[in-house]
Amino acid sequence: MAISPVATTHVDPDQTLNDRQQLFVDHYVIAFNPEESAIKAGYSDVSAYAIGRENIRKPHIQKAIGIALKARTVRLGIDQDYVVHEIVRLYHVSLAAEDRTNARHCLEMLAKHVQLYNDSLININVYESMSDADLQAQIEGTQRALIDQKP
Repeated sequence: MAISPVATTHVDPDQTLNDRQQLFVDHYVIAFNPEESAIKAGYSDVSAYAIGRENIRKPHIQKAIGIALKARTVRLGIDQDYVVHEIVRLYHVSLAAEDRTNARHCLEMLAKHVQLYNDSLININVYESMSDADLQAQIEGTQRALIDQKP
């Protein structure tokens, strides 16, 4: 009998993971693919899709995934500032190489990261017609906005 998502919502988020669940978490934070993670954790190929979907709905597994992601972030020293600076760096490298496609992609990532827009509300192709100077002005404006937001 399959367990419905409603039936699993009462599970204690402090519940201990079994070995397979821990393996699932370990693989999930790498691939972010529940089916693949279930297979690598030792679940059968036949049930991997259902088990993977079920596992990511369980509160104690969600909590373990959150802890694992936070630990990785701390271990790698990656924070929001690092991500923004790397996107800006790659943007400038792309402009220097006259790679407008990557420059636009960097600008889109930056806008998403600082939540300047929602994907459903913007036409990404707006950057297609922008000149290099306009793209540069856009990213510089975003950088200034980020600086102004810092406490």
